[in-house]
Amino acid sequence: MAVRRNVRENFAQTRDVIGTTISQPVYDLLRAYSDAFMRTYADLFRARADGGYIRDCHGDLHAAQVFLEKDSAIPDGVRISVIDCIEFNKRFRYSDVASDLAFLAMGLDYLGRADLSRALVQHYVELSGDGDLLKLPDFYKVYRPYVRGKVEGFRLADANLLSAERKELQERAARHFTLAAEYARPEGPLLLITTGLMATGKIVLAREFGERLGAEVLASDVVRNVARGLAVTERRPEAWGAGFYSEEAVEQNHQELLSAAREKLMKGQRVIADASFRKAAWRAGAHAVANEAGAPFLVLECRAQDAVARQRLDARAAIGKDASDARWEPYARQKAAFEPVRGFARGQHLVLDTNLPSPEVTQRALEGVFKALFRQRGHRLGRTDAETTGDEKVPVALGSP
Repeated sequence: MAVRRNVRENFAQTRDVIGTTISQPVYDLLRAYSDAFMRTYADLFRARADGGYIRDCHGDLHAAQVFLEKDSAIPDGVRISVIDCIEFNKRFRYSDVASDLAFLAMGLDYLGRADLSRALVQHYVELSGDGDLLKLPDFYKVYRPYVRGKVEGFRLADANLLSAERKELQERAARHFTLAAEYARPEGPLLLITTGLMATGKIVLAREFGERLGAEVLASDVVRNVARGLAVTERRPEAWGAGFYSEEAVEQNHQELLSAAREKLMKGQRVIADASFRKAAWRAGAHAVANEAGAPFLVLECRAQDAVARQRLDARAAIGKDASDARWEPYARQKAAFEPVRGFARGQHLVLDTNLPSPEVTQRALEGVFKALFRQRGHRLGRTDAETTGDEKVPVALGSP
């Protein structure tokens, strides 16, 4: 598919500028969103081609290409001229009309006129009768600023640039990539919770997801310490079932975590609640909080081999710089007490094999999250072996009800 080819080419051509014009988290976010969207809506892309919506378009329709001139000879008194289409490359010019429209809409957003951007799309749909186009602007609004950021970055290779020119190019490119990230991130409140045994990667995953999705991470250990007047990173190793690990204390900790999450969700924020959530009742409570706030909800279940978990626990104990009291001694008892994750719809439960290196898990998990969120919006997902087996050895698998 030409769209997939163009999108993946963009990411291949911008790897070298990570850290210069685009950060690693934004790069990961946009690549995961784009791959998930193309797989999820594969049927829609094919239907657009079959319906005649792939046409000889402009290819570079941003605001600077549109001129308005006064002309009393026409009814509205204004003549609209569009100039400088891409003539040198048919692949860039032939596209879905939604892509050209999204390019101009994105440009208006970039210039601070989101009102005109919305009006443009609305009036085009009304005049054209192309209702399916409304499913595509977000995707192309991610794609188009990415192209602009990429092109600005290409210009940085000019050795003759003055320092001021180089700085301006970097800032323009970064602004376009940031705009693309804003389009990709879910709108409104969102609740993701982690679940799994200690040392299965929940903390790392929550932090990386928070950075990429623009979500606030609420860690149970930090919430616990703050509620009890302790230093955020203070550690109090205690025996399983005693002190902080007593059933009453752990229950209270989860309730405090969900209370904090509820407060932020009601303000329209995206939240990641990081805890063991080893009891089905605690997970159900989180689901209820999300429903109360009208927020999409997703359970991220982290699984790792015992040997991997032990290695991580030993390393964490040696460093001793976070609030977690996780140790190998209570690991087996937590494992025996962990209640299986069941009862959630297929788009609300993501199983992650966290034996893999963190960057690979994060990237695949991000794509899985977007697919799950698209599913919750009521659209059919494309299926792949990794998504349907449910095997914990698969890097990313959508959990079954």
